[in-house]
Formats: sequence, structure tokens, C-alpha cells
Amino acid sequence: AQSLCLFPNRKYLRTDTSPAFPDKEFVLIDSLNKRIKIINQLCESLGIFNVKAFHGRAEEMGRRKDMREKFDLCVSRAVANMSTLSEYCIPFVRVGGSFIAYKGPDCRKELEDAINAVTALGGEVIREESPEITGIPFDHKFIVIKKKKNTLSKFPRKPGTPSKEPIK
Repeated sequence: AQSLCLFPNRKYLRTDTSPAFPDKEFVLIDSLNKRIKIINQLCESLGIFNVKAFHGRAEEMGRRKDMREKFDLCVSRAVANMSTLSEYCIPFVRVGGSFIAYKGPDCRKELEDAINAVTALGGEVIREESPEITGIPFDHKFIVIKKKKNTLSKFPRKPGTPSKEPIK
């Protein structure tokens, strides 16, 4: 099984998870090559071999045959509104897989506005979770989307378009 993390950052690296699951493959994608180089160096120095980090834009990587609809799970932090984030992420997820978005506490309206985009991309919002972590203040939400059908070939659109013209 493969898992994908788009837009990793220092708080969101999957190098903390990968050693616990040596039989799984973790793929990270970011448009900032500096971050990818740091992740690769960190993995090498820690002897973590089941993490692969790639430099590229989600809109371009999501069209590659070796990436498109290949992942059981895609996770992402809140780098864009939910409609745009869905267009970045859902094309990577295989039918039957899931996309989990990490969003702020006030995401209800944003999620409602993104329902058409999620559906157009082949997904369905399954639930919104507010995990409780003992002793740690945590007010963010996880939006869980299940991939129900293949994403149309017109998605993701060319770089920059999803953020400038979110699917309505």
C-alpha cells in the first residue's frame, strides 16, 4: 500500500510514521525543492528507506501515469481552500482510497462550498473529525473524502488554475 503526503512541512513530515510501517511506502510531493532536499537528507541520515520525496507541482504530478490514481491514501495540510486542495489531491487517489485534509477549526462553510468540486473529482465527503489528543490543545479538523470514481482526465487543470479559478 502506498500513502502520499502533499505539501509536507517540518510539523508534517511522514518520516515519523514510516519506521513504524516498514512494509508501507510513503511518497511526499512538494513544489519547494529545498524542502524535498531536506527530507531526503533526513531520511538518508536516519536510515529510512520507505520514503520517497519528489519535487513538483501537484497539478503536474497528478497527471503523471506513475502517480495518478495510484495511492490508497493522500493527506495534506491546509495550503488552499478545500475546493482547490481537492483538485490537487483527489487525482492521486485510487478508487476506493481516501483523501484526508487537515483543516482549521472553522472549515464548515469552506467544506460546503467545495462539495461540487469533490463530486466532480470523483470523491465523496464521508466525515469531519475533530480528534481529541490528551494533554495537547488541538482544534483542527480532518476532512475524510472517499474516492468513488475515476477523476476525469481534464483534472487537475494546468498549474495555477485551481487556485485562481476553484471548481464551483
